[in-house]
Amino acid sequence: MFVRLASPEGRRETITSRPWLMSSIGRRTEHASQTTLTLTGLHAHFKKAKQLLTQISAQLQA
Repeated sequence: MFVRLASPEGRRETITSRPWLMSSIGRRTEHASQTTLTLTGLHAHFKKAKQLLTQISAQLQA
């Protein structure tokens, strides 16, 4: 489901897309009743993953 949210226009194989979507370190910070999640990518394709994760975030906030 997570990979489908990241790329609704086409199907992605979980075995190939999961490593670059999930290979990052996350840090959660809270301040003034607002929670922020900061990701640091460890994969060569993190720029693409960052774009997709930002799109998912926007969808979930809407």
